[in-house]
Amino acid sequence: RFQDLHIKDKIAYLLSVASFLCGSILVFFGLFLAPVGIIDSSVLSSLGLFLSFAGAIIGINTHYSTELNHFKSKVEYEINDRERKIKEKENTDEQ
Repeated sequence: RFQDLHIKDKIAYLLSVASFLCGSILVFFGLFLAPVGIIDSSVLSSLGLFLSFAGAIIGINTHYSTELNHFKSKVEYEINDRERKIKEKENTDEQ
C-alpha cells in the first residue's frame, strides 16, 4: 500500500506519475497547436524521454526493493539456521 512505503519510494512513484502526466499533456497540447492534427517529432521525442524516465524510476525502485527483500530473507534464514544448530548442540550435550 502507498501509505506503508518509505518516503524515498513515495517520491519515486510520485515523480514517475508526474513525468507520465507531463508527457501525456505535452502530446495532447501538441495535437491541437499549429499545425493542427500533426504532432511534431520534438514532442514525440520528449514524450519518449518522459516515459523512459518514469519506467527507469519504477524499474530501479522495484529492482532494489526485490534485492533488499532477498537479502533480508537470506539473513533471517542464516540466523534461524544458526539458532537451530545451537539448540541441537545443546540437546546433544545434555544427553
